[in-house]
Amino acid sequence: MASLTTPRLYPCIMFDTQAEPAAEFYCSLLPNSTIDSVSRYTGASAQMAGMPEGTAMGVLFRLDGQQLMGLN
Repeated sequence: MASLTTPRLYPCIMFDTQAEPAAEFYCSLLPNSTIDSVSRYTGASAQMAGMPEGTAMGVLFRLDGQQLMGLN
């Protein structure tokens, strides 16, 4: 029988436009903290969201090993 694993849950912090700089700031404060990935608005998604192209849409990061998501 295949083993089932429960997916981990992690907090999501909402921002207007500052998810990436906030994650950078938080990571600078605590050891064992990293930015794991950044998803950015591109052409059509930027236009639909009313955000500048290249702005971070979501940022996955770890603070002292705890995974979080920052969402613009």
